[in-house]
Amino acid sequence: MAKLKKGQRGNATNYITRRKALQKLQLGLADFRRLCILKGIFPRDPKKKAEGPLKTYYLAKDIQFLAHEPLVDKFREIRAHRRKLIRAKARNEVGVVKALTETRPTYQLDHIIRERYPRFSDALRDLDDALSTLHLFAALPAVGKISSKRVRNCARLCREFQHYVMRTHALRKVFASIKGIYYQVELQGELVTWLDPYKFAQKPPVDVDFRVMLTFLEFYESLIAFVNFRLYTLAGLVYPPMLMSYDASGSDLKLLKSSAPEKMPTASARKAPNITQGAIADAVREALSRVDDESGSGVDASNERSVEVEGSDGEEDEPAELEIDSGNEAENVQQVSLLFSGMVFFLCRETQVSALDFIIKSNGGETGWEGDRSPYNASNKRVTHVVMDRPKIVGLVRMDVDYVQPQWVFDCVNAETALPVALYRPGAVLPPHLSPFVDDEEEGYAPAYKQFMQRIKNKDPEVAQESALEYSKRASNTEHASSVPLQLRDKAAANVEEKPTNGESSDDGDSASNSEEDSASDSEGKLGEAAYPERKQAASRSSSGQRRAAEEKELRKMMMSRKHRKLYDTIQRGKQRRSQHIQKVIDKRHALDARNPKNSHS
Repeated sequence: MAKLKKGQRGNATNYITRRKALQKLQLGLADFRRLCILKGIFPRDPKKKAEGPLKTYYLAKDIQFLAHEPLVDKFREIRAHRRKLIRAKARNEVGVVKALTETRPTYQLDHIIRERYPRFSDALRDLDDALSTLHLFAALPAVGKISSKRVRNCARLCREFQHYVMRTHALRKVFASIKGIYYQVELQGELVTWLDPYKFAQKPPVDVDFRVMLTFLEFYESLIAFVNFRLYTLAGLVYPPMLMSYDASGSDLKLLKSSAPEKMPTASARKAPNITQGAIADAVREALSRVDDESGSGVDASNERSVEVEGSDGEEDEPAELEIDSGNEAENVQQVSLLFSGMVFFLCRETQVSALDFIIKSNGGETGWEGDRSPYNASNKRVTHVVMDRPKIVGLVRMDVDYVQPQWVFDCVNAETALPVALYRPGAVLPPHLSPFVDDEEEGYAPAYKQFMQRIKNKDPEVAQESALEYSKRASNTEHASSVPLQLRDKAAANVEEKPTNGESSDDGDSASNSEEDSASDSEGKLGEAAYPERKQAASRSSSGQRRAAEEKELRKMMMSRKHRKLYDTIQRGKQRRSQHIQKVIDKRHALDARNPKNSHS
């Protein structure tokens, strides 16, 4: 067997540079970049770079995989068609330009969706970036490379997804941040989180390559269309849903009819032997194109996307996760507790109407707003809550209506219970808007208001008796017992005893009683030691046992290798930093309570 020469094995054959990949595929840089984004191919960083460190490397198997992609031929056809169109325009051939414009090559991404996501659960796990990107472009202005049709199509897909969430009550968490509003929903057991930016005039930055962003958007549009169709089909709903014209209030979710959409036919009716898979896919494409034509939200022909529908004849083997009965889906929806069921909210014009409408309807409530299409006005007797963001109530005040600020809706969803409206009156100092995505057990610290909400959720009878404004003082008294880990409580108690805060010295009666109890306990301890000498021996034995355990721990540490010892020391330093951070937060909390004990909400 001949010995392989240099450059015929190892990294030299496993990796290929981008220049050689372009030559092998006969594509330009822009088309190659678009193809890699659509197929999920990304550059690699080999340890040994055969052609220098300044090159971009790809796996040779990935490039070989791209060589058999049908989109490569489509990209070549589009490039040739673009050249013919440019030449015809330069020669001023009007008829040729018109013919070439009407016969522009198109491509579809349905086979790539099926290839990258063989199971529906795989597609649901990748919805985070897709939904965030679509909501971002739905809020951007149509300038430069961003066309108005693309913006309207993104808005339509987002509304269809949100409409499904409202119908199935799948919303779990909401958090209003400075970037926008974070939503988390539960779909088929998968948690999906995305960011919806606030609705205001935005100026696209000049340092962002929108060509790459639009390529990702093109793929995400196809993915969301596929996911929406599958979700609607599993829930027994007709896709696409019927859309209405824009409302004067600017609310996006008003485009969807409030009435229940028409149900899908039964399973026996769907299993028609004369309907093929291709016919179903054509019907879906026709329906999507009809909606695009009616609402003006279609995309360019070069960015056409379609959804391939699963065959209903039972010949193909589908993953077990896709075989979900719509009846079971409806039962699961009914089991979801509807937080705002029976409540009617009137949303004032200064609030985030679209976001509040989505949140309230996802939890079983009804909404009205200031506009011609609103089902309820402010004077309607069915209105139970008025959501406003003003310093005081303007106009006639109804005694049978609760006036709250928008944060009350967010906090109620995160707490999974109805919170006291007295804390959220218009003009009142709001309690902290805590993030529901923070794990208090992992952090080792639970804020006071989080404990207060937990007590309300657990239906603590003492919460109804105490004032809502005194929750902070009550929660601060139980801080060390509930929010601090067990191994840190002794240390925290020792620090508090050594350095008493101003809040402790302010209450003379409590300090006096505590000192009396401490003196009494000390006297009892001295009497106990004198009367029972065996207690002193037991204490000495326990201390000797602790010393013995510490010595054994040091011996085990000495038996470790240097690598494991360094790793162990790093873990211990991390735990120590974490405990110091927790103690720092607790001390800061006590200092804030001492300065302002009545209005402290930290």
